[in-house]
Amino acid sequence: MICKRKSFWHNCCYCVAPLCNFDTGKPSKGVDVSKRIQLAIRQAAAAVAWSLSAATAAIAAPVHFDVQATALALGPGYGSTAGRLGMQVSLTDASLHHLADLATGQSFSFEVGSLKLKDEGGASSNATIDANETDGLEVSASFVFSNPVSDSYFVTATGTATTGGINDAGVDLSIAWNPLLLDFGIGGQFRLTMNTLNFTLNDQTLQQYATLTLVSEPVSPPNNAVPEPGSLALTGLALAGLAFARRRQQ
Repeated sequence: MICKRKSFWHNCCYCVAPLCNFDTGKPSKGVDVSKRIQLAIRQAAAAVAWSLSAATAAIAAPVHFDVQATALALGPGYGSTAGRLGMQVSLTDASLHHLADLATGQSFSFEVGSLKLKDEGGASSNATIDANETDGLEVSASFVFSNPVSDSYFVTATGTATTGGINDAGVDLSIAWNPLLLDFGIGGQFRLTMNTLNFTLNDQTLQQYATLTLVSEPVSPPNNAVPEPGSLALTGLALAGLAFARRRQQ
């Protein structure tokens, strides 16, 4: 074995030194080559394992979320005129950024706003939901994401009203939201859900929340998955050493 230079291989061949004398370029005397090569293989394997563990740790880093709730919109069946169901909407500050760092399976909830059932009759027993007030009761919410996606998304809900007196013991209006599953990166997914609102009284205000749940983290981009030159060099050296050791045994 002849080491002609002290540059790259001088830095990478520490694991097999002193197989070669870097001053003369000739093999060192009194060296058990087989043991040194076995040591080189073990050190190279350890270096590769460390690189893989570091890459896995990088992939498992929390995913950063940055989102704004920008609107709550009512369907055409809501309103203050005859034949429409009275409802008031209050939205939290639309300029507020909701931030969270989530690992797989973790969730984060934030307030979007509130809805108040306010039909004719107030808190009296005269407040009722008529048959012509049961259509067009959908609701929608819009969100603007800056991370991990950069786009606007809408979540929709179905409103179901029960005719009859509002101030009784039963549920008079239920607003149930459809969950939204979004993809990002390579293999990344998160879910956006909102709590169901069940109104049992007139003039009742319920808080509306949104929840983000990280379903799966994205895999590392291809350029981040390339092993470092040092790891490649050690792996190649280990393979070459293994071949040399087998040749000596033969």
